[in-house]
Amino acid sequence: MKNLEGGDFEFGFLKFEKGDFPSQTILMYDDAPYGSSRDLRKRVEQYCSRFLFNSGIDLNIKKKDELNINGREAIAIFFDGENPNRGEKVKSKVYLIKKGNRIISFVCTQWRPINGSFTKQPFDYFDNFVYSFKFLKKDFYEELEEEIIKLRK
Repeated sequence: MKNLEGGDFEFGFLKFEKGDFPSQTILMYDDAPYGSSRDLRKRVEQYCSRFLFNSGIDLNIKKKDELNINGREAIAIFFDGENPNRGEKVKSKVYLIKKGNRIISFVCTQWRPINGSFTKQPFDYFDNFVYSFKFLKKDFYEELEEEIIKLRK
């Protein structure tokens, strides 16, 4: 899946839903979300300044929740917004999660016509997916961090 703001996602799912365009829901995982800070709170601020910025959506941050997901520090960010010029609106939930010294993200975004209604069920599925997601093995960066720690001893 190609990100219009400039990056590639690791994987994502797109579901076209009943109703007028743009009735769709997108779920994705990104191992390099917007920003560069390794500090989770700073990364949230960096992320919020770029999320959907090319879409023309007047985006509002509704809430930020600090969480622990599978033993990892995380922040859930809730967004909504609209673009009256294009007759569309959006609702998103983003999890930024600490993974070693890195930060990863899971994103669920629903697009609807401005007079359409959002659906709760995909967000419920998304939450279940995020909370049940397990990495089967360490990634390159985690292995590299471990090797650096060993060398420093």
